Amino acid sequence: MEIRIRTILLCFVSLCGCTKNILWDDYPRSEMKVSGQVIANNNNSNELVSIWMDTFNQQTMTDSTGNFSISISQSQTSTGSVNGPIKLYFYIQNYQLDSATFFLANGLFSKDQTDFLETGSMVETLFLEKILSANIQFDFNDTTFDLQDTLQILLNLDIHLDIEIETYLFNNKEPIFNSGLFFRNIVEPNSVFLYRHSEHDEYGNLINDHFEIQSYEMNEAVTWTYQLITDSLNFPDGDYEVFPYLFIRQDGIPTGMKNAMGGESVFIRSARFLNLPFDIVTDTLELKER
Repeated sequence: MEIRIRTILLCFVSLCGCTKNILWDDYPRSEMKVSGQVIANNNNSNELVSIWMDTFNQQTMTDSTGNFSISISQSQTSTGSVNGPIKLYFYIQNYQLDSATFFLANGLFSKDQTDFLETGSMVETLFLEKILSANIQFDFNDTTFDLQDTLQILLNLDIHLDIEIETYLFNNKEPIFNSGLFFRNIVEPNSVFLYRHSEHDEYGNLINDHFEIQSYEMNEAVTWTYQLITDSLNFPDGDYEVFPYLFIRQDGIPTGMKNAMGGESVFIRSARFLNLPFDIVTDTLELKER
């Protein structure tokens, strides 16, 4: 009896000292990652590219030079290994959505690759194609205004690909003009206000703007005009960066990528819209003691 107990204890100690688990093979200890470079052509504001990897549901951004690196975890587990194609999606709102694919076999990089090397590095730099260019222009020179003054702001658009854009229009009088401008406090970026034009008609009824979808063709140049009534800018004094509400419709954005960037609410008309990467040349406006 004594010998048997010692034998069992010896086996137990031996098993604990093993580097391999007898129930399944240890998965690789070396870190796996995919990396590469994504450049947004004609990027006027140095906007970073949002990247999302399916299957593993991982999200990151490029750095200022367009480089990225994403570590891959859980490609091999006790319940099985990941096999097949894995897609990375690359997104800035006013650029065409693009993607690249790598392949795993038994949780490791496959020898058969197209967009990536066996080491996980992209074969070549990927260039995103711009859909439109946009810049804000203040069409006034004065620095002080009286109540009920009307300010005019212009948004200049150069269309590079056929698109549909969600926006607001105030079309209850001529000339028709656009509506929907975000004011983001420069000192406190979480303080964001959406200005939408409204006014009373001759009978005292409040008239609001309307949600619209506008279509444009490649190579069009368009200028949107916004009218702001000064005493309607009822938010705190400060310096504000001005953005238009301008959402470009694109097919193929995965639900997982939308969730990684904050969910469906980021893609609709709310302050969270400004969390989307968007290459636009903006301007700032100082509001005080109005």
